[in-house]
Amino acid sequence: MSENQVQNGDQSELKNKILKQVEFYFGDANLPFDKFLYTLTTTNTDRWVPIATIANFKKMKMLSEDAALITEALKESPELLEVSEDGLKVRRKTELVRPDSPNPRTIYAKGFPTDVNDDQKAFFELQEEVEKIFNEFGKVSAVRMRKTDEKPPKFKGSVYVEYASVDDAKNAAEQKLKYKDTDLLIMTKEAYVAMKAEQYKDKPNDSSSRRPKKFNAFAANDSNAQKIANYADKKDTLLKITTDKDDLSVDDIKDAIGREKVGWVNLDNKTGYIELNGANASELLETINSSEDIPVTATAVDGDEANIYFRGKHERQQKFKGGRGRGGGRGGKRKGDNPNRTAVKARKTEA
Repeated sequence: MSENQVQNGDQSELKNKILKQVEFYFGDANLPFDKFLYTLTTTNTDRWVPIATIANFKKMKMLSEDAALITEALKESPELLEVSEDGLKVRRKTELVRPDSPNPRTIYAKGFPTDVNDDQKAFFELQEEVEKIFNEFGKVSAVRMRKTDEKPPKFKGSVYVEYASVDDAKNAAEQKLKYKDTDLLIMTKEAYVAMKAEQYKDKPNDSSSRRPKKFNAFAANDSNAQKIANYADKKDTLLKITTDKDDLSVDDIKDAIGREKVGWVNLDNKTGYIELNGANASELLETINSSEDIPVTATAVDGDEANIYFRGKHERQQKFKGGRGRGGGRGGKRKGDNPNRTAVKARKTEA
């Protein structure tokens, strides 16, 4: 085998690792519970996430810092991911679907070394080893290395392994395995939770030791469902717009269409949306596109796109409310901002 063939083989293996890792980030087992990444997917209506941001994740940096190679790898995703035409962004091809509870599909395993806490590379290599071990008994969806609540957190020597099916998890839980010279304690997660509940049933509850509630996108969406549904009722009052003018202002658009018909304009880099005040979108669409005096072109928005738009707007509003009063932190009010000011430029403008 030539040196070039070896190098090509190594690069192919690396690309497979990159793709596998990013597909995990965007997969059903991680994305709904990853607050940072899930929030990134909601910051724009098209759900794009900069590849540069993904490449900066700790595990990704250990795989490769070659942006071109990462982009190449992501383009080979058969079903889950797609890359933007400019090669700078990535997103899921499909909407998240609420999964069943992972607990029946998850096992608990203990007996792994804890001397990897100070070596990030060794920690990730151990995680890969765990996945290889348990992949022998079925398709593994995720390996979660259990850590302490202290700062910084320490690996406990135990893991949760989530399988794609309940049968695979049951099969794995019945195995008698060793890691190097150590016998592994293996059981279903449900059995582990029941065991711990029995151990602590007579101990008084200590509210100070309770763990913070973990992020769950579906639970967050449920809590806001009524507000989101109210927004969705307005989906026939939304139009997508484009313009070829560089310095078009929000006021220009409102004046051309009629201020009484336009409630909100969101325009970024010559494309955006307008929300209408009680006007029928289909009727106004024809008016806009047939008039030479209106400096935008409008297209109809289907239900899915409208729901994504209004959901994203609602989440941004909630984030802004949450950022108030934090002394200039992200999402707070900038010095000199006037909340009643109407933006003049249309780039990165909402009015």
